[in-house]
Amino acid sequence: MFKLSRNLKAFGVLAFIYTLVFSYYYSAFVTESQWSNVAIAATIYFFAMFTTGLILGAKDPIRTSRIDQGFHYHFVTYVVVNTISILWTLLGFSAEANTVGISLLTALSWGVGLLVHYLVVRHMIKGIPRDKVFE
Repeated sequence: MFKLSRNLKAFGVLAFIYTLVFSYYYSAFVTESQWSNVAIAATIYFFAMFTTGLILGAKDPIRTSRIDQGFHYHFVTYVVVNTISILWTLLGFSAEANTVGISLLTALSWGVGLLVHYLVVRHMIKGIPRDKVFE
């Protein structure tokens, strides 16, 4: 069963804030002639999300249970980032036209990766296959 721990909720809120800031920065300050700004902003965004997930995940009480918490953090990230991305384009904050399709395609392809992640971890206990744990 999927339960939101306190750390997972905090991660969701921080991911929401990071994604809003990144989306605003990308829409407001990045033009076609400034692609280096995209790389810098995306790198900072990546490290902020990764570090936050790593720290909150390491201190999450759910670590002591038998489930793989990595999937939970992956799922929350997927929901937050894709919701903001799709709403950002639907509400007209994106400067480019035709980005709704790109946002939906990104959500779909990332969703396939999330499904594969789920199918892999549902047969494992903390990353170890069940048949090896109970030998």
